[in-house]
Amino acid sequence: MALILRTQIGRKLTAAELDGNLLYLEGLSGSGGGLEEVTFSQLTTLISGSNLQAGTFYKITDYQTVYDQPDYDSLGAEKLSVTTKTASVEELCVLALSENVISEWAFSPSFPSDMIKFDVTFTQTEIMSAPAKGRITERVDEKGNRTPYDMRTVLFKRYESTLGSGVFNSYKDNGNASQEFLTFEDSNSYDNYIGDQVDFGNFVLTNTTFQSEVKGFKSGNNFANNTILGSCENSKFGTDCYNNIIGTGFDNNHIGDMFQENIIQDGFQDNHIGVFFNSNQVLDDFIGNRIGNNFENNQIGQNGFLYVYGYGTGFATFIKNTIGEDFQGNLIGENFSNNNIGNGFDSNDVYNNFTNNVIGNDFLSNTIGNGFQYNKVDELFAGNLINDDFQYNKMSNITAINLIDSNFNSNTMLDTFYQNVTANGFNYNIGKTEIESQNFVSSTSVYQNYTCDIIKDPIGILYLTYYSGIAFTTVPATS
Repeated sequence: MALILRTQIGRKLTAAELDGNLLYLEGLSGSGGGLEEVTFSQLTTLISGSNLQAGTFYKITDYQTVYDQPDYDSLGAEKLSVTTKTASVEELCVLALSENVISEWAFSPSFPSDMIKFDVTFTQTEIMSAPAKGRITERVDEKGNRTPYDMRTVLFKRYESTLGSGVFNSYKDNGNASQEFLTFEDSNSYDNYIGDQVDFGNFVLTNTTFQSEVKGFKSGNNFANNTILGSCENSKFGTDCYNNIIGTGFDNNHIGDMFQENIIQDGFQDNHIGVFFNSNQVLDDFIGNRIGNNFENNQIGQNGFLYVYGYGTGFATFIKNTIGEDFQGNLIGENFSNNNIGNGFDSNDVYNNFTNNVIGNDFLSNTIGNGFQYNKVDELFAGNLINDDFQYNKMSNITAINLIDSNFNSNTMLDTFYQNVTANGFNYNIGKTEIESQNFVSSTSVYQNYTCDIIKDPIGILYLTYYSGIAFTTVPATS
């Protein structure tokens, strides 16, 4: 006699797969067979007394999912006292493998297409020590959704974001009203995989809920305390990704480990994210980016500028950027796109239209106005205060602590550019030497529509040389 056990995820088994999913009862010791109805208490008594009949199915007639509902205080700490919830009765059938061992696989007559793993040793809940009747430790439904618990019955609590908002996205108790949600609220959700809860606090449940349709979602272990409010498709997470609030349109993303404490609004799509994307607020489109490790504490979009600084329209976009490691503590305005950025983009205030730049390592503590575009910046661009329209420039290593007015365009600095001051319209200049502590405000040649070379004489005095259309001219840098 052979029994088909669905020990692989899938809706149906092909003929070629059937043999790998057969459990042959002839090899079991004992003379059992058939089906015997028992309560959970009777089953555990049979196990402890070594009185099972190998090969016999035991139908647990009073099985109910009993669980401590995860709940956290306003600081995100686990509450010491929580609600123990009990679901409706769902009969489960288990197979005795020997006189005191049952198979880890169970069968539900109510949901015959589900694949279920069952732990008979779970007899009290983890926080409140309430009596339990075993626990479903894995369930895969007929649509290919997998969780490490009974996702058909377990409900997770969410608190309203603000009083009267109607948005229930906080796993922390903020004092507002609460509602309960299944893991997959939308019945059209399919082919989703939620990893196990492994050494993550005291709760055995992951406490993650998808409040709208989700398809093709995959997570590693410890995907916990996440709230996905809108539709989500074909995104994959690594391990230890928790405490995130995610909006709609979270599609086609590949997320590394430790994606934590983020607030993601709508339109986060087609991104490849490295390890440790942490404590960011992304409040508008974030599309097609390749992000390295340690992207932390950034405010991108409305909250960074529209509400704090009072400018912008709120249609921020962070699109098609390739970013190295340690992108941290930045305030980003609208239209940050098509940039290739090295390691160490840190503590910058960037206004609107930062686009099409190639940025080296250590872009630090700059305040950048509107229209920083089409520039090539080498390493250590730091502490600069730059007004609008810094465009088509090539800056060598060490561009630091400069005060640069608007329309700094089409300049090439081949050496250090340090502690200088420029007025509006510094254009078409080539710095062929170190330029330090130079005030160009009173100069005239550096603001013309011809190329001006900035050079240094043997004793270190800066000069400007240019061709005005009549003759080559050399003047002091202040001229």
